This record gives sequence, structure tokens and C-alpha cells, in this order.
Amino acid sequence: MKAPVSGLALAALMLAAASSKVWAAPDVTFDYTSKFGQFGFLQFPPNGFGRATGVAFYTADELLIADYGNSWLQRCDIDGANCEWFGGFAARRNTPGVFDRPHGVAVREDGMLAVADEDNHAVQLCELRRFCLYSGDQITEDNKPSTALGRWAFPNDVDFNAEGQVFGLDTGNNRIQILSADDLRVRRVFMSGGSGLGQLDGARGLAVAADGTVVISDTGNHRIQLCDTGRPVNCTAFGRRGSGPGQFESPVGIEVDHLDRIWVADTGNNRLQVCDREGSCTVLNSGSDYEFNAPHDVAVHPSGKVAVANTEDSQILVFRTDAQAPQPALVNAGFNDAWFNPDTAGQGVFINVFAELGQVFVAWFTFDAERPTADAPALLGEAGHRWLTALGPIDGNRAVLQVALTEGGLFDTRPPVPTVTGEYGTLELEFVDCETVLMRYELPVLEAAEGTVTLSRVIDDNVALCEALKAP
Repeated sequence: MKAPVSGLALAALMLAAASSKVWAAPDVTFDYTSKFGQFGFLQFPPNGFGRATGVAFYTADELLIADYGNSWLQRCDIDGANCEWFGGFAARRNTPGVFDRPHGVAVREDGMLAVADEDNHAVQLCELRRFCLYSGDQITEDNKPSTALGRWAFPNDVDFNAEGQVFGLDTGNNRIQILSADDLRVRRVFMSGGSGLGQLDGARGLAVAADGTVVISDTGNHRIQLCDTGRPVNCTAFGRRGSGPGQFESPVGIEVDHLDRIWVADTGNNRLQVCDREGSCTVLNSGSDYEFNAPHDVAVHPSGKVAVANTEDSQILVFRTDAQAPQPALVNAGFNDAWFNPDTAGQGVFINVFAELGQVFVAWFTFDAERPTADAPALLGEAGHRWLTALGPIDGNRAVLQVALTEGGLFDTRPPVPTVTGEYGTLELEFVDCETVLMRYELPVLEAAEGTVTLSRVIDDNVALCEALKAP
């Protein structure tokens, strides 16, 4: 399930949600694009699925598919070409990287995968084709479900929150377990069995919205629940059993998209529904080019691409919906300039923003922490001159850069070839506005290793460009 969404997109969505008391109406564009797949075991014929039950966007053009019947995952181009599989059933169960009827999948922004490994009674966190961490019982061979913390009973779905924690839907135990982002330690367990608010009956679908709301496809209760993770947990619900808009028949897969719309695989009714948080829903039925047959999952990418696991036909259906509106560039090429602190004139930095690459480069021209002796040699410049460079990724209005030290060269001469020492320290840039940047440094080589410099432009010629590029 679920597509990785950038931190900037999450921040924008949370801001929009907080500024309005009425959630967006479920107006939806839904245009059929293509389909691929057919029933097949051991990937024969090609693009064969032994029942596709889970789907997520690995990238905008690649899908990750839970191939339930073949007990492996497949990664395919969105047109169905170039599929590869990994995992697969093995005689030795309860083993990281080995699956037994995986039902749900999710992709984190850093590319890590979470898998609801149903018949192994486990949740796995994997790096594609490399390694997996395992939450479940790896000791006993009988592979029985359990109610203990960190143990599972037929988990059906998984998702990540904005902090990267894993939310696992423990279907057989009618509960949700929250696991740490790096080592799958249990952080929280909530929900119980029943039909009241905060209770589940064989729930099979789960999604975490940008604001942290947990949205659950409460399958046996034929409804959708929305819960926070407070103490106590507060839940609301909409839907009941039926075939009208906002009514469900054993819903399974669920997704919250970039526009905060709730997509539901209304499995028993052979359709999708797109709902707002109030429970107002738009029904999406089969069309002339495709037919929904017990769809078990739906994934939506911010680019507007939609993938549906059409389970009983062993197919993936692809559609187009409304794309995320372009977000203003909080950090843009208008910041490319010479910057300095007026209190320490004579030293400063060049900032270079590579917006399309999502990177910032800094050259810092400064002095040594102690003045050299008067007879310290310097053929060019001054013996106390120092310069450092740093590079790092943009994240919202910030960037954390790794500082590098280049040494061993001579003026306009090669050889000797200079050497570069990476991880010499770190810089954190906070782009406060188009006229102010805070630069926090950590340089372990210095006695006073940490500090903050408030930077201003040397001249203001690029301020107008910066403001124009930030405008929506």
C-alpha cells in the first residue's frame, strides 16, 4: 500500500488540514490507463500472480506487489514490464526475507519496505533484495499465532507514519502494533475486538494519514474507522453494510492520498469508493475497459497515478486521478549568493542551491581558530586563511550538509593531487526567509565545536528572485 511522500508534501498537507474545519469533498478524476497480469504460479507466464493482494508505489513508475499465492513480492514497471521477484516460501519458516502469503506492503520515503507476512504471523522491514528485520516468533517451528507483544496473528496490512515508524494491522488479534523505525521494537499496542469505536472485527486494511490519523478498513464491521494515537485513543467511524454510497461490503484495502481523500477497496461490492473524513463517498464502478473483481488494495501516487490490486483476476489496474498541486520551492535558486555575518565582516560563505537535484553546496571562507605566529609562512594569501566546503540534501526549509576538508594541493598546480577528507563536521542551514539564513556548525576538531551564525546577503539583488520562486 501507500506511496512514499516527501517531507515537504506532508508539511503542506498538514498545514492545509489544520487551517480548515471541513475536509475536502471527494471530487475525483478517475481515468483508466492500463492493466497487466494474469493468474500464474512461479511467475509463469510472465507477470503472473497467484493472487495480488497488496500494492504500493516503489517510485512514481514502479510498483511493489504482494503476490499472495506465490509467497513473494514482485517489483514491476507500472506498465507491467520488467518484473522481478524476491522473497518466496521456504521449508524453513519464520526466517527474515522469506514470506508465507504476504498480504500487505508499504514503502517508506527512504525506500525501505514493510510487509504484512500473514501466514508467518510476522511483520518484516526490508531493504529491497538485501536484508530484512523480523517482528514475530523466530524461535518455535510450529508457527502459531500469538497475543504476546511483538507477536502476530495473521497480520494483513502495514504502513509508515511521517517519523518512519511501522504500523502493523494484527488482524487475528484485532489490534494495531506500532513498531520503531529502525529495529521493530514494539512502541505501542492499541484497539481490541468488538463493534464499538476503537474496536475491530477482522480488520484487513490500514493507512496512516499525513497528520498521523490511523485510517482502518474495519472489514467485519463493514465500516471505516479514523483513530488518533493519543491516550486514550479517540476514534470516529463512518459506513455500514450495504451497496449504496458510503456503505461497504467487507472492505479490505485503504489509502489516504496526497489530497487527504480516503480510497477504499470495497471488496465485497466489487468497486472502489473515495471518501472524505465525514463519510461522504464517491463510488467508482467497473468501466468498459476493466472490471473490478474483489479488489483488495489501492495505492495512489502524488503524481496522480493509481494502482489497484484486482485480486480475483490476478491483475493490476492502473488509472489517473488528480495530481498534487505544485508546491512552492521553499529553498530555491534565489538563495544563490554571497552571505556573511556583519559582526564578523571579512569572512563569509557562498551558498549554491541545486533545486532540481535537491542539494545545497556551501563554500565557507573563514580564519583559523587561533592566529598564526607572525613568521608563519604564506607565499599566497595569509597564513590564517581557512576554507571549507559542504554538501547536503534539502528537507523543507532546511539542509544538513557534510563538511569536507581539501588539503595537499598547490596553487594552480597539478600534481600533487589534493585529498578530500569527508565527514570533517556538519553544517545545518535553516532558510528563515529570503534575507536570512541560520548556519549551525559542528566541527569536532575545534575546542568550541558548535555554534550558530546568522547570515545576511552581501547585496540584495537576488531577493526578488527568491520571493518569486517561493510564490505558489
